[in-house]
Amino acid sequence: TSHYLAQVSKTRKQKRSTMRGTLQLLPRAPQWHLMFTFSVLLMMGWSAFAQQCDPAEEIPDVQASNFGTRFFVAIPPYLFHEDRVVRLIISTQSSDPEVYSITSDTGPVNINGVVTKASPAIEVLPLELEVANPIERNKGIEVTATAPISVYVTFTSNVFMGDYLAYPCQAFPEAQTQYEYYAITSGNSGSTYVLLVACDDDTTVRVTASQSIQVPLDTQFPNSNLVSVEVGQIATLPLSGKQTLLMFSDDGLDIGGAKITSNKPLTVITGNSCSKVPESVGFCEPLYIQVSPVFTWGNRFLVTPFAGRTGGQSFRVTTAEDNTDVSFKCGNASAILTRRPSAGSSYSVQYSSFQYCYIFSNKRVFVVQM
Repeated sequence: TSHYLAQVSKTRKQKRSTMRGTLQLLPRAPQWHLMFTFSVLLMMGWSAFAQQCDPAEEIPDVQASNFGTRFFVAIPPYLFHEDRVVRLIISTQSSDPEVYSITSDTGPVNINGVVTKASPAIEVLPLELEVANPIERNKGIEVTATAPISVYVTFTSNVFMGDYLAYPCQAFPEAQTQYEYYAITSGNSGSTYVLLVACDDDTTVRVTASQSIQVPLDTQFPNSNLVSVEVGQIATLPLSGKQTLLMFSDDGLDIGGAKITSNKPLTVITGNSCSKVPESVGFCEPLYIQVSPVFTWGNRFLVTPFAGRTGGQSFRVTTAEDNTDVSFKCGNASAILTRRPSAGSSYSVQYSSFQYCYIFSNKRVFVVQM
């Protein structure tokens, strides 16, 4: 299997890179807890890490974490197999019992439980929470806790699996007047989409289309008609807390690179309904990732191979600004420099299964391992 792997930002006050792996900006924890969390990710298919190295010209760091007390997640469209099961895996660094709650206006859903560092919790969600089309609005899932927790969303069936690591909904001083995100997809097969969840009421979202997309004419009117937003056009869409918004291309084209801005933090989930990694294989599976705000992206990464994969490694790099220079270097070989002229542009990097490599850039980028 192959899954998206979120970029990992550098650690403040630390000159050397640290093994934070798929635990994006994970606060310090006892080693055994890190090992357990890694084992959970390994079981779910996350078997390698992209890790940012300390750059010579350091881009200002932003303190963020995948641990928090308030999350808003959603179930992306899943095109195959009705036998699928959706689970939330909840963990904490606290040795004391911590109470969590899972709620949704659809169902309605109201789940309460207790989690400790020694006993992660697994909750199965009803399939009616899946956001299957753009007119379904109130399917956001809120997860709260009495102390910081981590939330991992998984989708499994007899044949396919998908997953993403959730980031808490939190306000950043660095956002100033707006939050900025980009849609990130593999783009080689299947339908691509963006799924938004508003954390708070009075959220205004602006979407700049990279391909023609369909959006509701009125996001606050049930069963609103859909309208097309053409390439380069901007759609302004108001959302209330827990409301969801699913967007995809009219023609099944790759909508990676679509720019999303908002006046308040959002959950932004992007991906492919069924992607081939590598493109030469004869089968596909869904890929998902929650994208963090641009100001949390980094500019230097150490990438390592998936254990056991012999057909090569694949990464996807997305830029946050125009005229971004991205270099890729493996071992003693010369660095390969690529200039990306436009913000939100993505390209794939493939290399040997057994090499450790660096990706570094002059501006912020997002690195995804597939």
